[in-house]
Amino acid sequence: MILKLLIALTFIAAVSADEKSGSGESEGPSATNITPNDGFQWYEILASVCMVEWGLIHVIGGFIIGYHALSNNPMGVYEGVYGRVLGPDAADARAPKMRQLYNDFHAGSSPVYAGRIMFQHAFNLFWAGVFALAAPAFIASPIWNRFTFMWCLVPYFLDWGYFLAIDVPFLGGVMAECQTYIVSIGLFCIGYGVNERWKNAGDAAPGAGEEYAMWVAPCLLVFAGLLQRLGHVVGFAPFGFLLPEDTSSVHA
Repeated sequence: MILKLLIALTFIAAVSADEKSGSGESEGPSATNITPNDGFQWYEILASVCMVEWGLIHVIGGFIIGYHALSNNPMGVYEGVYGRVLGPDAADARAPKMRQLYNDFHAGSSPVYAGRIMFQHAFNLFWAGVFALAAPAFIASPIWNRFTFMWCLVPYFLDWGYFLAIDVPFLGGVMAECQTYIVSIGLFCIGYGVNERWKNAGDAAPGAGEEYAMWVAPCLLVFAGLLQRLGHVVGFAPFGFLLPEDTSSVHA
């Protein structure tokens, strides 16, 4: 279903760009000087696909985690978030011992209100997902387009939190890990579009600092993700300072 929605969004955006190009409002994706009134460019279509995918995943995740949290079922939350080690198809070497530890810990009833802080997390996932879903509407607006990058910093920074908390110890599933790169690609394309559309807009044009920030910020998260992956392969933990826990019980 999600794939069908992404395909439909891409098709609608592409048709919109073609219609505006055909009516003389835009020179098309190869234009050297586009304005806030021009149609979607190819990189903005890509940005829309990335942000809508990210938004759907997090809105759905917010509902699922929220359900388990309000049901006072922390184990259900852990199984969903720690997919690599607690998911039904977990193949990680730590999975058997992690499952045993968490099953033993949650063998009895959870204390009352144990899931409330998890519900807060679920709600944050939900509203950040809604922000990401609104990205195509911002891109399409000749006024609000200028603020699309700032708007989409919400999902970007939320994913930084996920990366530092879940990806650094390699607890999340592959699909969840991919969201780091998806939101970064989307934000990079949005920043490129804002710079292209507004570079000749006088006082409204991005300054040098803002322009470079739009290039650098998305790349930082991608770099951190790749560095973490490379470190895992060569046996080096670049973010080891974020792993103070004693993990001997799952690595022994």
